[in-house]
Amino acid sequence: MPTMIDIESQHAATERRHRKIRRGVVVVVLVQFVLLMGIAAIQGFWPGGGLGGSTSIAVLFASGLIVPLLIARMVRRILAGVDTLEVEQQQLVELYGRARHESLVDALTGLGNHRAFQEELARQLEYARRHTRHWRSCLSTSTN
Repeated sequence: MPTMIDIESQHAATERRHRKIRRGVVVVVLVQFVLLMGIAAIQGFWPGGGLGGSTSIAVLFASGLIVPLLIARMVRRILAGVDTLEVEQQQLVELYGRARHESLVDALTGLGNHRAFQEELARQLEYARRHTRHWRSCLSTSTN
């Protein structure tokens, strides 16, 4: 089972990913908007081309109001999809934790099973190898 610290760290990581995604979307949207408005301004006010001064200003003003609203609507859809994926990921993490716990604990007694013993033994042997302890001390701690 995931501990409370694991869940909090996952939640913090999720929040960081959300902020990063939001920042990325905002940057992309702003760059596109600035490019669109710049091209429209150049096209509208270029000598001998475009719609003319007052019409170009009206088009730019309307675009300045409508385009951000359309972009905001699209961004909301994207972020709603991200939120859905995050919720599904949290559910999968929880289900994995439950399945892992059930695979290591006997359902009848609530004690660790042979698989749990083997994993703990491997973990203790690796710890002893890293810290150059004697094998006997590792074996005595894992059987206690």
